[in-house]
Amino acid sequence: MLDLHCDHDGSRYLYLHERLLDAGRQLAQALHAAAILTDAGTDPFSFVLKVDERWTEECLENDTRFSATVEMRGMIDVTADLAEHDAQALYRYLVDIGTVRDSFARACE
Repeated sequence: MLDLHCDHDGSRYLYLHERLLDAGRQLAQALHAAAILTDAGTDPFSFVLKVDERWTEECLENDTRFSATVEMRGMIDVTADLAEHDAQALYRYLVDIGTVRDSFARACE
C-alpha cells in the first residue's frame, strides 16, 4: 500500500516501518528517493504505521505486504516531463514486484 504525497516543495523520500526497510530500498531506488525514514514506534497519527500494526496483528506467515508513505516532488518542482518520469518509475516498480502485470508491453513486442 502506497500513500503518495506531494507538498509545496521538498525532496522525494519514503517513510516506513523499520521492518520493511529492505523492501523499501527497492522502491526508493526505483523512484530515486533522496532518503528513507524509518520508525519502529506505534505513532497513532502515522497512516503507514497503523497499517503495519494491523497487518502484524494478523500474524500471517510469510507476509509480503508492504506499506510506505512516499513524499513525491514538491508541486513547485514538478513539470509535465518530471511527472511522466515519476509515473513511469512507479509503474515499472509495481511491474517489477509483481503487483501489476504489464500485458500492454508484451502485446507491443
